[in-house]
Amino acid sequence: MEHSKSSTSAPYGHACTGCSKAKTRCIPRAVGSCERCHRLQKECTPSVAVRKRQAPKATPSSSSSKRARLEDRLEDLVALLQSHNAQKVQEAAPAEAASETDGRHPWIPRNWSKDVPRKPEAVPRAYGDTTSHPVASTSNPNWQEMAVTPATTVNSACDPLTPSSRMAELSPTMAEAMLHQFRTVFMKNNPFLYIPPSATAQEVQHERPFLWLVIRALCTKSSTEQHELGKLAREVLSNQIMVECERSIDLLLGILAYMGWTVHWLVGRPFMCAFCGMASALVSDLRLDRKSREDVLSNPNLSCFKQYPFPRPGQAASSKVRTNEERRAVLGCYFTTTLGSTYMKYEAVRWKPHMEKYMDHLWEVSEAANDRILVTLIRISAIADESTQLTTRSEDSEATATMFHIKALLASLQQVKSTVTTDILQNPLVKLHIHSTEIVIYEPAIFQQTSTQPFKPLDFKRREYLHACIDSCKNFLDCFMALDAAEYIGLPFWGLIEFAHCTQALYRLALLDDPGWDRAAARQTADVIYYLEETAKLFDRMHIVARAGMDASEDDIFTKAAMSLRSTIPAWAATLEQVGAVTATHNNSNLTASTMGTNPEAVDPMLMDFTDDLWLADMFTSWGGAPGL
Repeated sequence: MEHSKSSTSAPYGHACTGCSKAKTRCIPRAVGSCERCHRLQKECTPSVAVRKRQAPKATPSSSSSKRARLEDRLEDLVALLQSHNAQKVQEAAPAEAASETDGRHPWIPRNWSKDVPRKPEAVPRAYGDTTSHPVASTSNPNWQEMAVTPATTVNSACDPLTPSSRMAELSPTMAEAMLHQFRTVFMKNNPFLYIPPSATAQEVQHERPFLWLVIRALCTKSSTEQHELGKLAREVLSNQIMVECERSIDLLLGILAYMGWTVHWLVGRPFMCAFCGMASALVSDLRLDRKSREDVLSNPNLSCFKQYPFPRPGQAASSKVRTNEERRAVLGCYFTTTLGSTYMKYEAVRWKPHMEKYMDHLWEVSEAANDRILVTLIRISAIADESTQLTTRSEDSEATATMFHIKALLASLQQVKSTVTTDILQNPLVKLHIHSTEIVIYEPAIFQQTSTQPFKPLDFKRREYLHACIDSCKNFLDCFMALDAAEYIGLPFWGLIEFAHCTQALYRLALLDDPGWDRAAARQTADVIYYLEETAKLFDRMHIVARAGMDASEDDIFTKAAMSLRSTIPAWAATLEQVGAVTATHNNSNLTASTMGTNPEAVDPMLMDFTDDLWLADMFTSWGGAPGL
């Protein structure tokens, strides 16, 4: 084997292909192949020398041009995105204009809200108040908002109910017509609601959105739409109170209006007690049941154990004076819940001494025409509630004990009547309420237990109260049937409750079994069957009047009440005939207890509650057939 004389490696880049791949030293020989290729007897192929050239450095002019090209591309991209978004907005604008709603109150058109901007520096002005109440800045605005006034702060930007999709848009003319109907027909029958004549429907929708929803549901011409809007009002109310934890004077007024005409929105399940509870809770949460200067911020008991862990909220700069709207709301809540307590045994709002000051203020400064009527109704309701409380406390003792209070209660009622003017006493609602309260005062004489001794002495005082009760029932029913058409259409729920209570009392007086009591003579004085028949005819006429210009085939509260009365008349007439309480008009009736399936001895009517009324339970039934109250 021949060896090379030189062991010097080939220069960088000049190694043969075989040595380059094997990554070994390539030692060239003097002649021929390299030593490795010669030793391995391989072909020695020289590699092609390729030197990687370094790119020339960019000059300042080329760098600036590259930056300029990049900026141009970014500008083109931004312009493209802007044009794309503008096209989307233009396409969605017509649809949004048709169904655009306020995010806070989805049932109000947003364009109406824009026309009446709310001032952030002042509390929303209550209806009828000429001064605004500025809010002092505090370290905790939530506490201050609760302290100064219960302003309307409905917060439902992401309301899942989306009620706007379920309500047809009203034109301003139609909205004004509904507001006018509410003022002239409905508002005068519930004087705790007051909307000044200067307020437009647009302003009411903006300032009191939930109240407006109830007004619209009440004044709509379609019974189907009325029930749908009533259901929507319940959904909005549950979402605002339970989900959003909202507390506002708007919700309170809306609940009171809903309960005021609750017979128009019967749902088939008991709800009046729950609504009374919500109204009472709102009054308490809004601190309307306290004195105007009594507030949680001024209560020293909050910091008697330790200091506040956060800066103590400051006091308001202005005095915390109740507005007339708040006074009416508190008194209206007391009035509504007291009626529920008197006739349906619900829990009423407790009477507070400062409520007397509210009534004195509304009496002296009667801003609304019905403020004094409201005060009169509440004073009468307080007497009826006191009579009910006395009867309830005497349930476990002798019923005779309650009769000793009848004279005192009558004296209180007479005092109220002597302090009001003649025009107030002639108001139809006041007259109905006075006669109904007289029935409540006299009715303990009906429930007095009869002596079980063989010799039953005559209780002449009780006979006097029983005859007075019949006279009060007759006066109530005569006043009820003398109402005009507008008063029937706007009749609140408590008017029907008092009518049911009156007919029940008259029915039980005709069935009363007691020595010296003539059932037939009692019925001749005031025949309950006659009044039921005439009232059913009256409700039929009111249905025609209320549905004038509309589809008269749709059922409403009047047709439902008329059918309920007519279904009650045969059963009551058969019972009265069997016990001998018949009049010349009905003594030839063919109705008997056997044919009507009525057994007067099976159930003692004296042990029944006044709320267990057959026709009332039927009338307060939803269209599905379940009791509504």
